[in-house]
Parts: sequence; structure tokens; C-alpha cells
Amino acid sequence: MSKLLFIRSYLMIVSLILLVGLGLDKIMSYYALQENTMTEKNLLQGSFQYIELRLKEKKENIPDFWAKNYKSFQEELGCPLALYQYSDFSSQEHMISSLKTRQIIVMATENNNLMYYRELQHTNYILALGPIHNKNKSLDSELMIIAMYYLLVAGALFLWLWPLSRDLHKLRKAAIGFGEEDFTTRVNLRKISSIAPVADAFNFMTQRIQDLVIAHKELTHAVSHELKTPLARFKFSLEIIDSNDDATQRRRYLQAMKQDVRELDDLIDEMLKYAKLSAENLTLHLDEVNAQQWLQEIVAQYKQPFIKIYLAVNKELIIRIDCHLMSRAINNLIRNGLRYAKSQLKISLDMNESQITLYVEDDGLGIPKEFLEHVFQPFTRLDISRDKQSGGYGLGLAITQKIVYQHEGSISADKSSLGGARFQLTWPAIIKQK
Repeated sequence: MSKLLFIRSYLMIVSLILLVGLGLDKIMSYYALQENTMTEKNLLQGSFQYIELRLKEKKENIPDFWAKNYKSFQEELGCPLALYQYSDFSSQEHMISSLKTRQIIVMATENNNLMYYRELQHTNYILALGPIHNKNKSLDSELMIIAMYYLLVAGALFLWLWPLSRDLHKLRKAAIGFGEEDFTTRVNLRKISSIAPVADAFNFMTQRIQDLVIAHKELTHAVSHELKTPLARFKFSLEIIDSNDDATQRRRYLQAMKQDVRELDDLIDEMLKYAKLSAENLTLHLDEVNAQQWLQEIVAQYKQPFIKIYLAVNKELIIRIDCHLMSRAINNLIRNGLRYAKSQLKISLDMNESQITLYVEDDGLGIPKEFLEHVFQPFTRLDISRDKQSGGYGLGLAITQKIVYQHEGSISADKSSLGGARFQLTWPAIIKQK
């Protein structure tokens, strides 16, 4: 298939160049003939005038004078000469009318040589110069040059099209392999390849899809684990209730079952929130808000007797955000910080002409370096235990990341100057409304 595509493209381009080249050659040959003919006429103009001048000097009869001197004229002018009368051209009225205007008439002979005719002034005689070799008909050399030109063009096209066809075949083969779920498929081309940018885009796409597939598998595994734990407790409680007649214990197990149902409900709600934020058709409802007032209203919800929350925001600062979504993101970060902070949590926001930067940092134990790149993945918890009281569901930071991405921004985790963890949110000061 790739060879057929290459041959078809190659023949089409070569044929097009041939047609264009032949057309241009015809046009250029025509104008070159006209130009050379005019040049030849200008050169022969002096020859005609020389003969006329000699005839005026002699008072003899023109035919007699011509018979005596035409050989010497031929030697002097370097070309054959002949003398005619108008009666010799009686069948060529158009030529006669042109000759009477004293134009130099050019006519081709059977051998493609040229004859030049002109009326001798104040006579009824016509002087003919020629036949003269036509310099524009050097067909052998011209054809050789043209053939060399087209061979060079064909060779250059081959050297360009063959690598292109080969690289396209590699790209096509990789696409077929990727379509057959070989997600490790990549296209390896040289940097000088004309489709190298396309191959790079393809490799980026395949890497992105491979990452999404891996994330999907990990998410499915994590979800199944999260669902199995409360369901297993629920089934255990059901079995105990069926075999237990103690009313107090039955109430205790019923209460545990209700807690498992709430846990499942909360988990499903978090998963739906995460899935909704992943949808491409999610539309931001942007509002201009006072940054300090907005953050103060969020912080006011948290009353912590042993942890002090500090807020560092310019009271004049006006930012443009989706309040509902961004408030959820900040709440997730605050709850996460309060879970691990020892005595203080600091929230600061700054803005320049191009971007807004918000920090949430605590004085807790911080995040180990090996976890910094993974804390935003769904169902990732730093706690060794799976206790929901300490570790949550592991979706809060993942949801926060999605919200920041929807605002065309980014989020990262690092070590705080307070000793604990610091989360940095950055998004454009001017967000394009989708």
C-alpha cells in the first residue's frame, strides 16, 4: 500500500512538472525565436542598405549590374543573394503588400533555414538574403539539456518523496498497532524528517492515552477496594443480626450498617464529583470576587481550638474565578491541612499582571519526597492504614487538581517554610470563557 502511494504521488508530481516545463519551454522558444528574428533583421538591415547604396552609385541597368557584381556582394556579406521581381510573387498577395511597405519579410525554407526579403528602394526589384541557418533549431543540444533537466528534477523528487513515503508508512503502521491496543507503540523518526512534528504529536498522544488507560485501571482497582471494604462489613453485620437475638447487639450492628451505607453514599458522591470535573463539557461560571472576603468566609467555617488559621491576602485584590468550584478546592486543601497540622495553617494569595498564586501550608510532618508526584492521583493516601478518619477517600486532592485545571492552572506540593506541606495553586489572572 505504501509503495503504491509513493508511486502514485511520484508519477503525479513528475507528470505535473513535465507538463508545466514543456509549456514553459514552448512559450520561451516562441519568444526566443521572435527576439532572435528581430536581432537578425536588425543585422541584415545594413546589408540591404549597402546593396541599395551600390545600386544608386551605378547608372547601369539593374539586371546587368547585378549579373556582374552579385558574386562579389555574396563574398562581402557572407551569405547567398538573389534578385527577384514582384511578378515572381504574384500568387502571394499578402507578401507583396508587406514588401511594398519596405518591411523585411522572413520565410522558412524546407530545411528550416530562413530567407529574408526586402524591396529595393525606388525599384520594382526585391532583394533576397539567404538561406541563412536558423540558430534557434539546435534541436539535439536543446533536447539533451531539457532531458538532463527533467532527469535531475525526477531524481530530486525521488530523494524527497521516498523518505517521506517511508516515514508515513511507519506512522501508519504505528497507528494500526495502537488501534489494536498496543499502547507502547511509538514512532521513531529522525529529527530531519519532514513529518517529525507529526510523529512527535502522535507519540505525545499515545503517551497521554497510555497514561489514561493505566490511571483508569488503577482507579478501577482502587474503587473496587473502597467498595468491597464497607460491603464486606455490611454483609458481616447482616449475618450476625440473623443469628443474634440480643436486641442491644442487633441495634449496634444496625447502627454499623447505617454507617457503612453512609460511607458508601459519601464515596459514590465523591466519585461522581470527580467524574463530573473530568467531563470536557463542564462550563465555568466565572465571577469577580474580593479575594480576602471570599477566603474569610471559607475560613470562618472551621473552628479549631488548637490550630490557628492565618490569612495573608490584600483586601483590595479582585480575582475572577468560579466561586463554587474553587471554594470546594480550597476547602479540600484546608481540611487536608487541618488533618496534619500541629498548631497553625497559613493561607496566602498574591496576584500579578498575568497570574494568581495561592498557597496553603501547615506545620505538620510534611509529605515524603517519593509521594510528592502521587498525592494528586485518585485514592492516594499517605496513611499506611485505610482508616477514613485519618486518610479520607484519597479523592480530595485529585478533585482539587481537576478544578485548578478547569481554571487553566496548575497545582503542586512541596515542603513548607513552617515545616509541613505546602500546596501551591497557580492560574491565569484572565481566564478565557469557554
